[in-house]
Amino acid sequence: MPWPGCRMADDKTLPPSEKRKREAIERGEVWQSRELGTALVTLAGLAWAWSSGADLVAACAILLQRGLAARVFDAAMLRPLAVPLLTFAALTVAGGIAGPMLLGPRWSGQALAPKPSRLNPLAGLKRMAGLQGPVELAKAVVKAALLGAAGWWAVGGALGLGGAPASVFGGAAQTGATLLRLLAALTFALIAIAVVDVPWQRSRWLAKLRMSLQEVRDEAKESDGNPETKAAQRRATRAAARQALRPAMAEATVVTVNPSEFAVALRYVPGRDAAPVIVARGRDIVAAAIRDLAAERRVPVLRYPQLTRAIFFTGRIGQPIRDDLYAAVAAVLAYVFAIDAEAPMPEVAVPTAARFDEFGKRL
Repeated sequence: MPWPGCRMADDKTLPPSEKRKREAIERGEVWQSRELGTALVTLAGLAWAWSSGADLVAACAILLQRGLAARVFDAAMLRPLAVPLLTFAALTVAGGIAGPMLLGPRWSGQALAPKPSRLNPLAGLKRMAGLQGPVELAKAVVKAALLGAAGWWAVGGALGLGGAPASVFGGAAQTGATLLRLLAALTFALIAIAVVDVPWQRSRWLAKLRMSLQEVRDEAKESDGNPETKAAQRRATRAAARQALRPAMAEATVVTVNPSEFAVALRYVPGRDAAPVIVARGRDIVAAAIRDLAAERRVPVLRYPQLTRAIFFTGRIGQPIRDDLYAAVAAVLAYVFAIDAEAPMPEVAVPTAARFDEFGKRL
């Protein structure tokens, strides 16, 4: 019997990572809203009808008149229809392309590969028996009811009109106005459906890609490396740094830190050194190794961030400190050599020309 915590680690309750979403898109498992595509195509049709519909209706009326009057059909009579129909085709294609573009990257070469699972009838029955089947049925019923209501609102009044139009142009104009009103009502109904369907489809897609705690851990290991391995590498590097610094730290008089990123070890032996000498310096792991050896050898470790950075960026190992830092370092050494251990740490002033930030940029 598994431990209770094991099940929690296997439950897919965590949101998908960006890597998981990217891999799903690459496999062709993208979220889409057919309702959005239908609404955009219908909207493009409405824009065309509003701008060019009257021209098309007039062209059809003229074509009808000429056709009834002419004895022989002439293809030139169709020319007035060319521009409205080409405009309609262009807007329809634009509306069909706009839907996928609004939802983000849609292209995936893997999506074109054949998948035998799609041909499995059991998988289809499972989808129908699951939650998706009833939801799609409910959506279809609501969609039909909404579109039916919009259509009846648009053309219901026109159905009761009596009498024939006075002319062909009058009948065409009346029919065009009714169709435009119907198209507008259907467009706004489809837009309302798409507004609800788009977040629903995305939430379903995200729910399908949910991850378990173990999957999150595995992905983190793949992306950043195994934490245990990285910790072991840091320990090994720190131990190697301590071993390399051990001879130099045997001569250290004081260590200044910043407080953890940088560390500088100085040696000053009166009568031997004309000025304090840098015996070790480093940042990050090397700085940690310097602090470890200082604690091991009971070398005073003092927190002077600005002074530490100044020595780190202006000095070299085995060389004396810079001349303009003598006063600040002398105050630190006087505190270290003081007999009174209870004396407060002195405040030191670092020259403006020797002030640096953690990136080595002069302040």
